[in-house]
Amino acid sequence: PPNCTNPEPQNLDVTFFVGEFAAGFSFHVHEKFQLGVALRVPWSKQIADLWQNSAAAFPGYQTGNPGYGRVTNDIGGVGFPSPRFGFTIKPHRKVRISAMYRMYSKIKLTGTTRTDILPQALDAEADWFIPHAVAFGVSYQANSHLLLAFEARAQFHGADKTGNKNQTVTTEGSGLDPIVVPFGWQNTWSAKIGFEYRFKKEFLAL
Repeated sequence: PPNCTNPEPQNLDVTFFVGEFAAGFSFHVHEKFQLGVALRVPWSKQIADLWQNSAAAFPGYQTGNPGYGRVTNDIGGVGFPSPRFGFTIKPHRKVRISAMYRMYSKIKLTGTTRTDILPQALDAEADWFIPHAVAFGVSYQANSHLLLAFEARAQFHGADKTGNKNQTVTTEGSGLDPIVVPFGWQNTWSAKIGFEYRFKKEFLAL
């Protein structure tokens, strides 16, 4: 609540791991145009040690009576499969232009939550989103040894319905209201440059 401030600021610690399995294929529509599609299955693991107003999770909580304490979440899970689409255009024998779109995927995280208020570990669940993403890339084959590449990418972590501004953790059988964790993730933009130098054809590259 706006008038309920944290009387004892504390450190927060969140460890988050995410990976994915993907399988895909590509095909040539034309000698200068190639399409690709992949199906992705993401998974993640989250361990969070937070300092929260735990009392606010109890039904009938009265604003202005904060009950801060440590809240730890240990949750993980496998996400719903989602696609990724892309294409590559070859306007010149030395140049390739590509673009990619990745659809969001929701991961249902399950595990346990512990609080200072209750002694027992509570069964908990929450959602995490692998966000929508788009990317654009250009590569240039300078010669038989050197390849130069550039990529621009955007990931929409701050989307209202498919982002991670807040995370709601619910506990089963505890009688507690959901705990909202304000992670506040935002949309990200990035640019990358790279090169490949091949010392001997089809043998060794840096």
